[in-house]
Amino acid sequence: MSITKRLLPLIIGVFIFTKTHAQGGWEKNLQGRWVYVMKSTPPQTYSPTKKTSTSSEPVKKTTETPIEYTPVKEKEIVFDETGPEQDGYRMVRLKEKWGLIDWNGHISIPPVYDYIMPSPAWLVAALKNEKWGFVAKGGNVIIDFQFDAVLETFENDRYPLVIKDGLKFRIKNTGEPVGKIINMKEEAAAKLLRSKYKYVLDFKNGFAIVLDSNDRYGFIDESKNEVVHPKYDFACDFKEGIALVRLNNKWGLVNRYGQEVVPPIYDKTGYSFTEGLIPLKLDSLWGYVDSTGTMVIPMKFEYGGSFDEGLATVGLNGKFGFIDYKGNMVVPAIYEESLYFWENIAMVKLNGKWGYMDRNGKIVAPIIYDEIKDITNGKGSGLLNGKWVDVKFK
Repeated sequence: MSITKRLLPLIIGVFIFTKTHAQGGWEKNLQGRWVYVMKSTPPQTYSPTKKTSTSSEPVKKTTETPIEYTPVKEKEIVFDETGPEQDGYRMVRLKEKWGLIDWNGHISIPPVYDYIMPSPAWLVAALKNEKWGFVAKGGNVIIDFQFDAVLETFENDRYPLVIKDGLKFRIKNTGEPVGKIINMKEEAAAKLLRSKYKYVLDFKNGFAIVLDSNDRYGFIDESKNEVVHPKYDFACDFKEGIALVRLNNKWGLVNRYGQEVVPPIYDKTGYSFTEGLIPLKLDSLWGYVDSTGTMVIPMKFEYGGSFDEGLATVGLNGKFGFIDYKGNMVVPAIYEESLYFWENIAMVKLNGKWGYMDRNGKIVAPIIYDEIKDITNGKGSGLLNGKWVDVKFK
């Protein structure tokens, strides 16, 4: 890892630690631990979590077992590089490996790691064989070396932020993930989209509407490829591979390949492309086109509704009826109003009264009600003589 990529400013060069402690040096104690030895002082103890007393009185035990050491002859350790003091600790490099020393010069983390990231918390991020783990101030490995990167270390009540196998997440001091897990590839793609588009709406049926800086509408697919360049005044979500678009107050259709199968020349349109057809209005007449833009049902109706369960409401000579996919009149246009089919039953109005009709045009409940409601559990409901009553079908 190059110096320019290190996360902390470092002091380059040779640093002789006896500049601060001129009366002592580094030695291994009987337990094999590196300690800083004061010249001609009696045996002492220290704890990595508490400063050592300057008197001969031992420091009280804290969270770790104190280490006792015996005075030896004065000796100096020469580090190849050191970092600035932070929260009472200092990074040190010895023979291309990094460690941590405390305020008394004791080795808190031995210099055996490729790099470390100091933290005010008791756990320190360390790099070994290109993987990151966490080591306690005292030298014990607490979280194994498994992460590809550490973005934030333990600090106060904040969990560290790590990257592993393309996923970004926070971890507890046990290494267990906590909170949201973010896919880095998806996050990068989302950032790229945000830099390119003003808005990116939710994906529906494989596509998402996008708006550019001029509030023009277009589409991207789930691979974040631009399918329709933003140029329209408005657009609806894709359905059955077709999307409605509006330009200069005129409507048209685009397909999943970005092709304009119906140019934006129509005055009105149905709510969506359903059952392979969509109604379009030009001047005063409605017709139906398919997904290729072919006019399947000629423009001859005063009104055209979307297809629902194989039938669509149409208006002709001021009345309403139903047609099939070929434009044939299945139910003659004799009704003042007609609503959609539900459970194969439609609501129709004739001579100011409402009733129910099946898909063949047969009246299954008399047209005698002032108002009626949608079918629930196979039954209708009608307002008759000021009272709501259940309506059963023949």
